[in-house]
Amino acid sequence: MKNMKKCIRKIFALDDRAVSPIIAVILMVAITVVLAGAIYAWVTAFGGTDGGTNVILSLKQNSYGGNGTIGWVCYRVNSVGGNPGYEDMEAQIDGKPVSIMESLPANPDDITDCSGAVHTGDDIYIVSIHYTTASTLPGRMLNIEHKDSDTIIFSTEISYAN
Repeated sequence: MKNMKKCIRKIFALDDRAVSPIIAVILMVAITVVLAGAIYAWVTAFGGTDGGTNVILSLKQNSYGGNGTIGWVCYRVNSVGGNPGYEDMEAQIDGKPVSIMESLPANPDDITDCSGAVHTGDDIYIVSIHYTTASTLPGRMLNIEHKDSDTIIFSTEISYAN
């Protein structure tokens, strides 16, 4: 029994040795960095978006028409904010996809994806293969959406006025 007590005391004896001050500082810095990273990730999760640019687009209808194979509406860019490019936008007329172009194509085979920035004063063409005559366009709803944010940046009813 006496040996048993000695053994237990030996196992549970207090050890007066401590961690060196250098190791302690390194551990405190590492814990602080990890904690700061976790707090940063937690706080940025409340932002909702990644802090992207707010895209604004203001257009004025100039003209519209159709040649039996394509229909189009021409808009003048009154103002633009957030530096969107043609490749950053998608358009629909009454829910059907249409193309956004820098110039008017002669036929459906000339409809291609455009790229580059949209600037104030530019003319942009909304080109449709679904509505191919001038009489089928007025009264329909045009929506232009910013792809990255999935928000509608321009919406209007196509008018008869040129």
